[in-house]
Amino acid sequence: MSIHSQHPEQSQEVEHTFPKILRTIDNIVDTSMSKWHAVTESRTTTLNSKLIESVKATVESSTAPLLEMMQVMAAQIEELTKIKAVTTQEQIRANAEIALRIQTEEEKQERLRKELEEKDFMVAQNLQKEEEAKQKQTEPVQAEQTTGMVTRGRKKKRKKIADLLSRVE
Repeated sequence: MSIHSQHPEQSQEVEHTFPKILRTIDNIVDTSMSKWHAVTESRTTTLNSKLIESVKATVESSTAPLLEMMQVMAAQIEELTKIKAVTTQEQIRANAEIALRIQTEEEKQERLRKELEEKDFMVAQNLQKEEEAKQKQTEPVQAEQTTGMVTRGRKKKRKKIADLLSRVE
């Protein structure tokens, strides 16, 4: 035997009351859950913002020294670059002065070499003229000498003249 069969009126009443009870329980659960959900959402938002601020502060505190160090390094690099530029300019200036001195010395040596060549050439010409003058004076004497002696003498003179001309050149 069931409860419904013993009391049919109560059974109908329970049937009408049961959905009401279910709705009431649903309302209570919904209300409780929405309050709990709102509190949880609020706590989650607060925790997220605190975590973001904490991470941001940590990043800022760790990057600030790095940024400062990078700025110091940039200033040092700029200073070293300026020093290197000045050093390079001084080196270029010194090299230009050395090149000018070398060029002046080479021009002086070239001028002296030309002067020596001119003097040697003049000496060679004077010697040749003297030889020709001696030759003209000694022609009568040479005619009496043998042909072999004349040839040897001329060879010696030619050799002296060739040596002087080669020095001139």
